[in-house]
Formats: sequence, C-alpha cells, structure tokens
Amino acid sequence: MPHSHRPVRVLIVEDSAEDRDLYGVRLSARKDLSFVITESASLADATVALMEDEFDCVLIDNNLPDGTGTEFIRYILSKDAVIKSEKPMALIMVTGQGSEELAVEAMKSGAHDYITKKSITDGMLIQPVLNAIERARLQTQVDFYQEELERSNKELSEFAHTASHDLKSPLRRIETYCSILTEDAGERLTDEEKQAIDRMTMNIQRMRNLVDNLLTYSLVRSDAEQRQETDIAQILRDVLIEMEPHISEAGAHLNITSLPTIMGYPFRVKQLFMNLVSNALKYRRDEPLLIEITCGETDGGMAYHFEVGDNGIGIAKDYQADVFGDFKRLHTQEDIEGTGLGLAICRKIVEKHGGRIWLTSEPDIGTTIHFTLLK
Repeated sequence: MPHSHRPVRVLIVEDSAEDRDLYGVRLSARKDLSFVITESASLADATVALMEDEFDCVLIDNNLPDGTGTEFIRYILSKDAVIKSEKPMALIMVTGQGSEELAVEAMKSGAHDYITKKSITDGMLIQPVLNAIERARLQTQVDFYQEELERSNKELSEFAHTASHDLKSPLRRIETYCSILTEDAGERLTDEEKQAIDRMTMNIQRMRNLVDNLLTYSLVRSDAEQRQETDIAQILRDVLIEMEPHISEAGAHLNITSLPTIMGYPFRVKQLFMNLVSNALKYRRDEPLLIEITCGETDGGMAYHFEVGDNGIGIAKDYQADVFGDFKRLHTQEDIEGTGLGLAICRKIVEKHGGRIWLTSEPDIGTTIHFTLLK
C-alpha cells in the first residue's frame, strides 16, 4: 500500500477528456493521499509515457482509437514492452459497458482489477486503485518466490540424481565382492558364512530399493512435467502386464470398471497404480486375493474418485492415520519387505494432480485406498 507521504503516480489512458477529468476529481477526494496524474488519449501516447516515467497504477479504457485495453495490458506484460518502471505496476481495466465476459477477458490478459465507469461516477475509484497496487506488489512477490521454488526444485532434482548414482556405486561394488567371495571360497564356506553373505546381498537390495524410492519421492514434485491427456485404462493395462508374474504368483483376481482419461502426468499416474497394486499383493492373506479398481465422479463433476480395494490383512484403526507419512511402516522387514515410502509417494503424486488421498480398512477384511484426480 502506498505511503501517505509519497504521491501515488497514476497514468490514465482514456480518449474522453470528460472522463479523464472525472477520474481526477475522484482521485482528489481523499486529503490524506496525494495523486500525481498523467493523461493519455491513445495507446500510442500511453506507450511513450510508460517509456519516460514510472507509475504505480495504469487506468486503461477498453475502447481506444488505436486499440483495446486488453491488447495494451498484454503488451505491457510482454517481454517486448519498453517500460521505465522496474517496480510493480497495477493495471486496471475501465469500461463503459460492464459484462462478465469482458471482466474475464480483462483478468486473463493480466489486469489486477476491472471496474466500470458507472462505479467511478458513483465515487468508487481510490480504493480499487489502492487495492490493485497492493495486489500487484503481492503478485510480484509470488512470482519471485515461484521462480525461486522452480530453481530450488531443479537443484533438488540434480542433487537427487547425483546422490542416487553415488549411493548405488558402493552397493554395486559390495555386491560384486560378495559374488567373488562366494565363487572363490566355494565349498570352503561354512553354512553360517553362506547365510551371512546371503544377508548382505539381501540388505544390498533393500538399500537399493530405498535409494530408488527416495529418488522417486524427491522427484514427484521437483520434475518439470507438462500435463497431457492421460488414458488411465491404458496405463493400468501396462501396469498389469509388468506385474503379471507377481499377480500370477499371488493367484490374484482383479475386477476393474471403466476408467477415464484425464489431464495429468502419465508417468506419475503409472507409479501411483504400480504402488497401490503392489501394496495389495504385498499385504494379502492366505486366501485368494481380490483387487477391485473402480472410478466415479466427485466434487461436482470436477474430479474423479478412484477406489483400489483388496481383501487383504487390513490396517488397525489406530494406525490408519499414519500410513501416508514418510517412512511409516507397520511391519518389520522380516515380516514384509518395504521402505515405508510407497504410500507417501502415492500421496505426493495425488497432491501433484490437485487431489486428495485417504483409506478405509478393517483388519482381516481388507483395505480400500480412495483418491481423487482432477479432470
């Protein structure tokens, strides 16, 4: 918000001299604020003014002799614009005929506010100007932090890839030495020594899985991906083909309803279903496993509600709130393999799609993972 001791510099872009005078009268209504006003009757004059002086706010009529206000706003915000001001500048669209369509067009073009000439006639101008100036300042801060976040995410992605490679290299060497020891020592190894090597090999694989999951977890949000049409039915078919050996080994049966196509991140959606089907296989009981995957609309038709249910071992009520946290495990490695990141990765993927995830479960009956994905 401008300080009272510093004049608020306003550029009025309006071809009507009568309207320009009206704006000046309205801006002079408050004695605790000082406004310095520059007037332009055309976009050409306004362009020159922006090159020569700095402004806190630009009031732009939508209909001008040499163009429209929305076109001018887009120019001001473009990389081609030559503007002296380096500080945030509020852009307000003014029109004689207010309409919802024009308001939407103005805001899409980058305007910070949209007001009608009638509202100015009724005395509403100073507060919209001050609000728009504050909004422009806050938007500049948001843009700065967004750029910093993107830079930080890029650095995180690069670090995660490097760390993953550096951590796996010694694991490969240890695994190689275990193989060499087994081959060279051969029958000289005692049963206890062979078991020790087997435990080392098993823990190497666990560590490798943990590194892979940490890399996946860190990249879910930091990777720069573009949303695209994502055929979830096809993605699930690909998942089931890849997991077919594990599904056959578990004797699992799957019931799948019709699944939609969304605007999403295909690779991440595949990870999501991979993790959920893998969990159902991992936490099954000693009876035929049934996995059911269904989908319906929710949130007023703005999103899809998916359910991935099983008849597995279930989760006790006291632990259900924790399962989507980082490194949350309900079983030991000896009982069930895992890193404690599977459902945490699912949570991050769903959140990346603007959705939410939760579960319903009963011990010895089964678990249903619910999640929503925006269309």
